Amino acid sequence: MSSTPYRHHPLPPLPERTVFRALEAAATADHGVRVRDRAESLSPAGLIQDATALAHGLRRLGIGVGEPVATVLDNHLDHVRLWFALSLGGHVSVPLNTALRGAQAQFMIADSGAEVLVCEERILPALADVLGALPRLRAVVVRSAAGDTPEAVPGLTVLPWEALCTSGGGAFPHVGPEHVQAVMYTSGSTGRPKGVVVTQAQTYTRAAVVDQRVESDRAVMLSPLPLFHVAGQCRGVLGPVVQGIDSVVLPRFSVRSFWEDVRHFGATSTLLMGTMAGYLLSVPPQETDRDHPLQLTIMSPVTARSVEFADRFGTRVVASYGTTEVGTIASGETRTPGSLGWVHPEFEARVAGADDREVPAGTEGELLVRGREPWTTTPGYHDNPAATVELWRNQWLHTGDRVRREADGELVFVGRSKDVIRRSGENISPSEVEEAVRRVAGVRDCVALGVPSLEGEEDVKIVVIGEPGLHAAGLHAALVETLPRFMQPRYIELVEAFALTPTAKIDKPAMRSMAEPQVWRAP
Repeated sequence: MSSTPYRHHPLPPLPERTVFRALEAAATADHGVRVRDRAESLSPAGLIQDATALAHGLRRLGIGVGEPVATVLDNHLDHVRLWFALSLGGHVSVPLNTALRGAQAQFMIADSGAEVLVCEERILPALADVLGALPRLRAVVVRSAAGDTPEAVPGLTVLPWEALCTSGGGAFPHVGPEHVQAVMYTSGSTGRPKGVVVTQAQTYTRAAVVDQRVESDRAVMLSPLPLFHVAGQCRGVLGPVVQGIDSVVLPRFSVRSFWEDVRHFGATSTLLMGTMAGYLLSVPPQETDRDHPLQLTIMSPVTARSVEFADRFGTRVVASYGTTEVGTIASGETRTPGSLGWVHPEFEARVAGADDREVPAGTEGELLVRGREPWTTTPGYHDNPAATVELWRNQWLHTGDRVRREADGELVFVGRSKDVIRRSGENISPSEVEEAVRRVAGVRDCVALGVPSLEGEEDVKIVVIGEPGLHAAGLHAALVETLPRFMQPRYIELVEAFALTPTAKIDKPAMRSMAEPQVWRAP
């Protein structure tokens, strides 16, 4: 068989599914679990101690229960400490991509309602111009690796990270599975990003449903994904804590050092985006390709290159499907390109036609999901009732993903119902890219779309009508200054007019043509 249903272990009762309760359970079990980065290592008990101090510091800043805290932090144990502290204090985590700048960052911080921002010293200068335009923001906590005194930001209280590290101050509130753990921003097909409301139970369940354990005296999960991403949080940190295995948080993904890190930390499992697997495969074969302890690689999505990765490096591949809205609802050890795995017993899933009725096995339809327990999927979007109503219809959460269900229950990805670009694990709104392109001098109009990437998922292509003298290289250089890296176009095509359908609509399938030499490719 090319695929096998993955192990589905039962989860604890709903009242036990909170982030900090998971950490307390790991400390009580005392299996010797460690959470590490390249600089330090902590036990669950040590994490509880440090997170408790930070939670007291947050409370002394005047952050109340249920109130948001925006974070723009790199991958390190300070980020992990703060993530657990926010849950302990009953605050709402608002993690932002460290590549965000300008209008995107300003919108998300303002929309979340955060009055306090915690960010890296290196990032503060890039955000300084927009912070003053946020009327609700009152304080910025700056983390400096060197412990330097942070620079002042006009109109805001600026504090060093150390100001959060306090003690005392009384008991913390009860935090249940229904309480909001995070608001996480994701792009849709049109308009501004939407803040997905994520509950405590959803975060715990997302972390627990994919079994990361292997046959080893010391299981270690190596995570190169960012901690502002749900996969980095749940697959890289909380999942190992729940399942009693070590975790290692890398600062970032690096082709050069990945296998060195696997060997150094004794990693038995890891998680990779399809693009990352493609980058690792691009390195010429080595005699040491199978000289490592890695047994299990969780990938999203599984592609033909995933199978090539498994064969070359001698690791099993597990598909894992989820979205910010639904959590993780399916997984499976598989060699089927496009596989999303098998639905976990915690969830119901339906492959449906346009009328939301289930279609026969083997037939393409939209994937609809709902949890069997309350609070295990998102209740909706932050301050966006119209989008919430569109998401939840007929008592089902509509993912917008087109799939088919095989006879054995395996889900296979077909495409997307919505016009969203998926790149490096991020959802990109074409309209956001188009808005940024239209602000560049010499651009008359623009269409942004996703095109297949050799590494899996998609790359961003823009088709542009420009003034005489507009050049693709110069346009790309201007966009590098305004768009985060994951939104920057890899391909640019300059045209005199957009391709249209017979009904005079923009013909995006025709625009996806990659014919040379019309299409310029970023170096």
